[in-house]
Amino acid sequence: DLLQKHGNGPEYGYETDADEIMEHDVLSFYAVPFGENDKMIAIASSIPKGHNCHACLPALSVFEFEKTGEAWHIEKKYIDCIKLGNWGVPPSDIEILSIGYNTFGVVIKDGYSSNGKFEVTMSILTPIAGKMVEVFSVMVKNDDSAVDGVAHNSWTSQVNFSREGRIFYDIFLHQAGVRDDKQFEVDSLYKFDGVKYSTEEL
Repeated sequence: DLLQKHGNGPEYGYETDADEIMEHDVLSFYAVPFGENDKMIAIASSIPKGHNCHACLPALSVFEFEKTGEAWHIEKKYIDCIKLGNWGVPPSDIEILSIGYNTFGVVIKDGYSSNGKFEVTMSILTPIAGKMVEVFSVMVKNDDSAVDGVAHNSWTSQVNFSREGRIFYDIFLHQAGVRDDKQFEVDSLYKFDGVKYSTEEL
């Protein structure tokens, strides 16, 4: 009921009639990873009813709740921050992490499979100037062994945050496995450039 008050199809970026039924689902509530216990974050998924094809992506929204006395209220809302998932279902791997000084990030790992290939992309969204902005998006897993039984690409990643960054922490990315039929291992450092994370190979 709460989410129904926060926009119809067009407001969530769908080309639908304003009165078309939207299906909303609160995925989870998360504690803010810093400060007192008077703030919570809710992640919600929204999609027009019946939109359940392979390429149907739900809209993800973020709500910041603050507790005043004994009552919780929505302090900030970010509608239709990003569209991820498939078959009308949102990604299941979502968490809230501290990615900087008094800064939280919505960390999403979204998997997609097609024609024997499986890929996972990691995205990070964070509030900047009143908007929820995607500041990081990198493929962290790739496997095509189901195409012909041979892994021409099969690699994974490890992602770690370093507190060496100032407002936003630096991100270290380690990737290893098989890429284009060759073994590889590479380390990259991502730094926030004021707009998004940019990389340099170590």
